[in-house]
Amino acid sequence: MIEQRFLPNGAVIGPAVTADVPRIVKVTVDAQYRTYAANDIWVRDKPAFLARTQSKEFREKLTARNNARITNPDAAVFVARSRKGILGVGSVEINTDGSHLLSSLYVAEEGNGLGTALLDEGHGWQQAHGAHSSQVKVACNTPAVCFYKKAGYTFDYLIKDSIH
Repeated sequence: MIEQRFLPNGAVIGPAVTADVPRIVKVTVDAQYRTYAANDIWVRDKPAFLARTQSKEFREKLTARNNARITNPDAAVFVARSRKGILGVGSVEINTDGSHLLSSLYVAEEGNGLGTALLDEGHGWQQAHGAHSSQVKVACNTPAVCFYKKAGYTFDYLIKDSIH
């Protein structure tokens, strides 16, 4: 189980519960839209992609995915929260082959250290569950690639238009 961790900026990182899922979905959708709308990132049919991130179907898919991860013993979803609500979300899981995957990481605002704190939380969970390394899947999303490279990740390859 993830314990709560207090950050210098007053935020707290702790486990997500199913009641958090609507706000987790909002943070995820807003971060994806903000990233892809504001940056010169290649996405096949960018207007359609951006519209899809705002669709009810996309939000329902994210809701189901997050509910499944929260209740899965081989996964964890953790959130950074403050008095303002949920400021960021991260999730990790153990794949069927035993490898560990950082499956998502989104923040409401960049540049305040929450992404790094959420990444550290994910690494801690993975180490507590026997991981010796961590995988991350990142689309050709320059801000995310730079973030993970700064954190020490190396990339075997990048896949264009791999957002699903």
